[in-house]
Amino acid sequence: DSTISNVATTHVTASGNISGSATSTGSFGRVETVDSIGVGGGQAMFGAWNTPINVKGGSWTQMMVETTAANRAAGYRINTNGTDWYMNAGGSSLANVPNSWYLWNETVNVAALVVNNSNNLGIGTTSPAEKLDVVGNTILQGNLNVAGVSTFQSDVNLLDNDKLRIGGVVGTADGLDI
Repeated sequence: DSTISNVATTHVTASGNISGSATSTGSFGRVETVDSIGVGGGQAMFGAWNTPINVKGGSWTQMMVETTAANRAAGYRINTNGTDWYMNAGGSSLANVPNSWYLWNETVNVAALVVNNSNNLGIGTTSPAEKLDVVGNTILQGNLNVAGVSTFQSDVNLLDNDKLRIGGVVGTADGLDI
């Protein structure tokens, strides 16, 4: 183990473990490691499930990623098999997704999922206007129960059994008499 105390530097290089306590003061400008980082007693592990960073705490554990720039985002970058994904929260003047949490596919340069500051969820849109705003084709499997008024701005196509039931009246693709 290495012991470092009262060092004023922005870069620390060590070949062993670096440890501190709750009474340690100061901050690191940068920490680089070729293996792993454990925070709060978290044990970074390798093997079938690589966990190079492990944050462990009590009942409410958080990891903070923050920016103070209104035109920037704070979040995480995930790369899997050559596809870059970002889970970010955008600042108030960030282009495309201001004041939003979003999942961004950098490989095709599009927001896959957006939650804006009104808690509206958008799929295929960066500015969802309703609680669920989907732009693009949608497949729903199972029952769709709608409470309230339903408005269709285009044709409704019946695919299975060519039947539509409205208020107990069953119509077919050939016509519906109510």
